[in-house]
Amino acid sequence: MKKTYYIYALLFVCGAAYASSTLYEEFRRRENIRLTQEQGNAINFLKLMKYNVDRIEELELVDPTGATFVVRDRDDLVCFGDSSAKMLRCKNKIGLTTVTFDGDAD
Repeated sequence: MKKTYYIYALLFVCGAAYASSTLYEEFRRRENIRLTQEQGNAINFLKLMKYNVDRIEELELVDPTGATFVVRDRDDLVCFGDSSAKMLRCKNKIGLTTVTFDGDAD
């Protein structure tokens, strides 16, 4: 009976340590992110389109105004966005269109 409590206590401590380590890494990653005005505009557009911006790994602007951009996320999706046309198209690794957002940002 006493061994069971020790095992549960050990599992709890290990789980808490893992969770706090993961949270720390995520906060550290986000703290190091610095966006230009154009990148911020692209992120705001993605939020309007109900895209999960927490999954973004890379954001590349196609034009200097930030109206068109390419996003790569943690789910291996590559998305092309155009805020002037109010559209966002996402494809997976093998090129299948997985998500399409049109005109949701009105």
